[in-house]
Amino acid sequence: MYLPNCSYKYKEYKEWKNKMKKNIYTIIICMALASCSSTSEIVPAGKDTYMIGGENSRISDPATVKIKLYKAANNYCKKQKKSFMPVSSNQETMFYGAGSSELTFRCLYENDPEFTRPYVKKTPGTSIEVMYK
Repeated sequence: MYLPNCSYKYKEYKEWKNKMKKNIYTIIICMALASCSSTSEIVPAGKDTYMIGGENSRISDPATVKIKLYKAANNYCKKQKKSFMPVSSNQETMFYGAGSSELTFRCLYENDPEFTRPYVKKTPGTSIEVMYK
């Protein structure tokens, strides 16, 4: 593009445009990384009982982490040809939106007497102990 008597302004504009593109790409990459959520590996927590945890960033919804935990636990039990039964669940959210979730579950056979309708206990995130002298 040729601008008469303004060629120096065109060069400045082109440099500014390239800088803005780099800034926009940087912002997009940062937002993509910040919106991630992660889950840990599944670890044994007793006989037929397992635990999994996960974290979310401040941009993503804390419920999405919990859904990922339930899906991972369900798939883990299916691989063992057993049924998934949640035992307890805990979710903590910080004031800026980030947080963590934890799920304790069992993998049981369909005919196991302990395999009943699940009642998921929510474990408290914070406990306050009052001590008197």
